Amino acid sequence: MKCFKRLNIVLLFLFVLVVLASSRVDASQIRISIPENTGISSEWITLGEIADISGVSGEKLASLQAINLGKAVFPGYSREIYRGQIELVLKNEGFSLDEIILDCPERITVETKSRKIDGAYLLETAKNHIIESLAYPAEQIIIRARQQIPEIIMPDRDFQLRFEGLPGGNRIGNLTLQAHIIIDEQVYRRVYLPFEVLVKQQVYLARRPIGIGETISPEDFILTEIAVGNITGDLITDLDIPLVKYGVVRTPIPQDAVLTSRYIRMPDLIKAGDEVQAEIIIGNVRVSAMVRARQNGKYGDYITVENTGTGHRFKAQVISSYLVRVVNPVSF
Repeated sequence: MKCFKRLNIVLLFLFVLVVLASSRVDASQIRISIPENTGISSEWITLGEIADISGVSGEKLASLQAINLGKAVFPGYSREIYRGQIELVLKNEGFSLDEIILDCPERITVETKSRKIDGAYLLETAKNHIIESLAYPAEQIIIRARQQIPEIIMPDRDFQLRFEGLPGGNRIGNLTLQAHIIIDEQVYRRVYLPFEVLVKQQVYLARRPIGIGETISPEDFILTEIAVGNITGDLITDLDIPLVKYGVVRTPIPQDAVLTSRYIRMPDLIKAGDEVQAEIIIGNVRVSAMVRARQNGKYGDYITVENTGTGHRFKAQVISSYLVRVVNPVSF
């Protein structure tokens, strides 16, 4: 009976030793747990993003987490990774499978998480950017999208929008803006956004067709407010400027056309060889002399003229078809 009791004690003691030894082995092992279905947001699939890793810390843990298992697929799609592939990568990275408990199924499905950017959101954000960029009051600007933009599917990560392709200043009419979707300071995608930009402005509209060679008369135009888009030339909003007062029509102006600089040219008021009067102003003193033009000149141009009596040449500004002027000349 005593021997039987001793045998039981020995067996119990050996059992405890085996359990303790097994516990110590398990405690020293690394456990990598991966579910059958998982999702990521990164461009590459790393072990740290799809697995729960325990039993290790420090640099060794960081090395395991950084193990690359391949490139992720497009957002919203999934790919499969096999247990054998993970084991092979672990070996290649210098880890012994004897020290690792790999708790995962034979096949793992990894989905790239996605988010959607509504096309209407892109258009509205771009419109605000255009309004801020133009040198017109916001209440005068009318912006219309020239086409609808479908929703954009992208990784489920933080992003920024940056816009390119909009000239500064007063650019209006048809234009296309580039929306850059930025992830981690890299351009993930470019989206082209076409707009028609109009600005409500006071303009002069022709009351009648005006032909080539005619001069501009205020009676031929009416001042009104319209939404202006694509125009050629600079908009003329003042009929008292020299181009209008001294210019002539170079391209026919249709009825109801908006008056711009493209329709008018400045003719030469004085041609080389013309004899005109030169007015020299020095302080309060005015002196006149007859001169001969040596160059053609438009209103406001400085041309070389020659005194018909003395032959002296000097520069003078064209004032009209019969008058040039010099004010406080440095030398004369």
